[in-house]
Amino acid sequence: MKTKTLAILFLILTFISSCNSTKMVEKGNYDDALRTAVRKLQKDKTDPIQIKSLKDAYQAATAADKEKIDNYARNNQYDHMIKIYRQMQERQELVKTVLPLNLNGETIDYKQVDYNNKISQTKTSAGKFYYTKALSLYHTDTKNGYYNAYKSLETAKSYIGNHDSITRFMNNCVEKGSYKVLVSVMSYNSRISDRVLASIANQAVANSGSMWFKYYSASTIGRTTPDIKTICNINNIIIGVNSEEKTKRDFSVEEDKGTEYVRDSKGNVVRDADGKMVKKQNIVHYSCQYLETSQVKRGELIVQNSYYNARNGNLMFRGEETSVVYDFINRYATIRGDIKALPPELRPNLRNVPIQYPTTSEMIAQLCKTLENALPEILAQPEEYIFNNY
Repeated sequence: MKTKTLAILFLILTFISSCNSTKMVEKGNYDDALRTAVRKLQKDKTDPIQIKSLKDAYQAATAADKEKIDNYARNNQYDHMIKIYRQMQERQELVKTVLPLNLNGETIDYKQVDYNNKISQTKTSAGKFYYTKALSLYHTDTKNGYYNAYKSLETAKSYIGNHDSITRFMNNCVEKGSYKVLVSVMSYNSRISDRVLASIANQAVANSGSMWFKYYSASTIGRTTPDIKTICNINNIIIGVNSEEKTKRDFSVEEDKGTEYVRDSKGNVVRDADGKMVKKQNIVHYSCQYLETSQVKRGELIVQNSYYNARNGNLMFRGEETSVVYDFINRYATIRGDIKALPPELRPNLRNVPIQYPTTSEMIAQLCKTLENALPEILAQPEEYIFNNY
């Protein structure tokens, strides 16, 4: 009785298992149904339920994917088309592992589709589409048009690779689409001379620029006609007071010097019950108190960039105020105790001494050098905005 029950249970489980792929097809889970059917058919190619599931799932999945491809093609969504073709290729390779099959006298076999060729054709179509789009953008004869034409050509190149015609076209876009920007630095504070302001501009433009923005100063513009004039205004100069910050820290370390003999109060070596000389670990403790003084003085420039159309003087972009900071810091220190306890990175401060605080003029000079280094990044901030809006 027990054996009969187990046999019935086995048949029920087998039937349920064979129906899994059928249920997946009914729910529209075609690829899951195919994987299940193929896995079972690799063990038994005569199972009619799995053969029918494979047939139904493969035909339904292929029909659904063709519909998606047609829709993507109408909307020029080439990446999606390529992705679907690759899925169809994987599905075809999976099903091929169990073909041909026979279902009630019907041979189940499918003609192999060259999906690599379809992907190649799709890439060619995509390249042509984006190249044609670039031509249309280029003929708008605007900076924004040249810029977006270049971006469209980049996309075309990603599909069909680089060609001399595309390279020449892209170079043309850059030549016509790049902005020539004349940079000047101004200050309403007489403590910064015109010579220093001009030097800041010269240094900044030497370290600035990108494919689409070419920066010039008054001394380098020559006969180039600028598209944009940008003015970096130093709106405020803030020089802090001389201040000192004092800190006190305690350090301690242990050094293992190996072993040494234990001695009594008279200096004699102590022996144990067996007459052996007694040893102990020799741990030496070092400690110190570290007293540090920091001389501190902060300077700050508040700057703001404005970008103007060089042809009509209209404001194109005004950046937010930016803080450019220079901190004078001199640290010197003394210790009480053993220098061996002091971390190595702090020891150079013991050699330092108090020095004269920089004057206001010296602080401003340092701030101007800091601005030279910071200005290229400040200049680049509105580039994307200008391309998208002009």
